[in-house]
Amino acid sequence: MRFIQWVKENRSLFAAAVFAAFDLVCLAVAVAFLAARVPVRTFLGADAFSDFLETLAYASVGNPYAEESAVRTNYPPLSILMLLPFTWMAKDTIGLYLDGKISFTSGYLYRYPDFLAAYFVYHALSLALFCFAAYKLVPKGYGVRFRLGCTAAAALCGPMLYCFGRGNILLPAVTFSLLFFAFFRSGSRALRELANLFLALAVGIKLYPALFALFFVKDRRWLDLVKAAAYSVVFVAAPLFFFDGGFFENFRLFLTRIFGFNALEDRYFHKTNVSVDFLFAAVAEGAEALFGADIRGAMNAVSTVFHILLLAFAGGVSLFAGKNKADAPFALFVCCVYIYFTRISYAYNLLIFVIAAVYLYDGRAEFSSAEKIFFLAALFIVFVPALYLIKFSVAQFVAVAALFAYSSVLMVRAVLKNIRSEKENAEE
Repeated sequence: MRFIQWVKENRSLFAAAVFAAFDLVCLAVAVAFLAARVPVRTFLGADAFSDFLETLAYASVGNPYAEESAVRTNYPPLSILMLLPFTWMAKDTIGLYLDGKISFTSGYLYRYPDFLAAYFVYHALSLALFCFAAYKLVPKGYGVRFRLGCTAAAALCGPMLYCFGRGNILLPAVTFSLLFFAFFRSGSRALRELANLFLALAVGIKLYPALFALFFVKDRRWLDLVKAAAYSVVFVAAPLFFFDGGFFENFRLFLTRIFGFNALEDRYFHKTNVSVDFLFAAVAEGAEALFGADIRGAMNAVSTVFHILLLAFAGGVSLFAGKNKADAPFALFVCCVYIYFTRISYAYNLLIFVIAAVYLYDGRAEFSSAEKIFFLAALFIVFVPALYLIKFSVAQFVAVAALFAYSSVLMVRAVLKNIRSEKENAEE
């Protein structure tokens, strides 16, 4: 009876603890599969940690943007430079990869001690900073135990496990994004300025966090928007000085890589791509399989138009939603826009929904019981580790689509309500 009473009094803490425990069980099952070599395609499969090895290889060559480079990339230069210290720890494995003796897609990289040591040091540091950021993001009013429970749940959620399995550099970008949201409305001017730097660092690592600047548009904080943009340009461009070939040539090559990457490829149809481009690629593949028609060019044009309209829609919502109004649905809406604007959005990108979850369940957010249940169910699908254990993303794709559709409806309502309110105030 005491336990039941404690649960009633600490429902949020209990829920966070149960979710964190469930995460640990899923991780233990995945590791058990790995140790027993059970032929189940988990997030720790033959391509485990492959993204990390790729990025280390980029950092090991003179210029990963040059045509003659052994490996080429469209990654922002900051994301490559920040892994440079880890290349010294994994020289042997990187050498084997660059010599073509191992493949990052089927190399079972956890067999190489030097690489594994480098990756675990990187992930431990990144995870520690992420936990700090997640803890800071949860409002102080919830108390230390609840904030710690939420931090543990976020650190062990499905997208985090998938990010760990791939070794993607997304984690530092998400971490700086969390720190931005933790401080960008702080009462301290210094912390607000620091928030601008955090956003710029996130942009420097992954580019797409630039979409979070829509909060500045919504709040009419134009000076902060300009400063964050200026910092972002510095963090994106300045690291190009450190690569062979000269700054201007490197900048040209980097832009070429960025825009050259945006064309429908086979991996758009990858089963862990939760972006809307998954559908465009599926239509193109289906047309080719059924009718022998190559419509990739047409579908790529459709995708480009969709992204332009999506950005215009998000910008319009930001301008007219009203300052400090409808923050919770707006946070959810922006996170969905992030997923859809990222043309190849693998499931680890869903980690950004930690931001939406904190906003949605903030006590200041006003939602009906039915809406809260809907958000809880959708976010459970987004975060539940079991779905990532078997690399199954259809459920996450549907959940994100539902969240995007409903958050768009909520934001259109908020815009119309704000316009009516401003019109009434003007008439008075």
